[in-house]
Amino acid sequence: MRKIRSFRELPRRTFWRETAGSLIFVEIDYGGGQGPSRRLERTEREEDGQFVGSLCASGMHAPALDIDLPVTLANVSSGRPTVTFRREVPKRACLRLLAALRDAGILAPSWARAAFGRWSVGKPAVMVPEFEVKAPVRLLASSTEGHFHLYFDTELTAAAHDELLDAFEEAGIIGADFRAMAKRNGTTLLIKPGLTKRDLRPVAPARQWESAY
Repeated sequence: MRKIRSFRELPRRTFWRETAGSLIFVEIDYGGGQGPSRRLERTEREEDGQFVGSLCASGMHAPALDIDLPVTLANVSSGRPTVTFRREVPKRACLRLLAALRDAGILAPSWARAAFGRWSVGKPAVMVPEFEVKAPVRLLASSTEGHFHLYFDTELTAAAHDELLDAFEEAGIIGADFRAMAKRNGTTLLIKPGLTKRDLRPVAPARQWESAY
């Protein structure tokens, strides 16, 4: 039986907690820009963290994605996991995502070549993205019903990670606000596995943030 890896094993992602006074922080906004943002500071101790980032201690990125649509993870006969995003997307966006996943080393090159051949010719204008991956992957349910957190446990350069996020956004698999947050902060941020929004302290009113900084 394959051992289930923990977040303590590679890759070493960074962990973050809400701060009320740190001068070095990143922001996360779950309110669509309508409410105050949470301000987070990096913590060296995983057990103190409330959020996990794609940014790793090495300076590389291990993709940690907030997926606001149904997604499934299944094992196929080859032994590799298959990720299926339950949304129809334009074929061009699907092919760009396939290329980004291939270039990031998340897909087996032989599978990617075969998929390009199948998908490029004779397919409809829209497709349901489905990928057979070689990188370790985990899929966790979000505290919001029907939403998921998807982790690829492999480290990418910042450039490869940015390209991957752009491709996921173009395909409509991650939201524009989530992508914008990653650009702003230099990392994606997800609530740490085992916690829910109910476990986080209430966000202070905007005027309190303004008076504190």
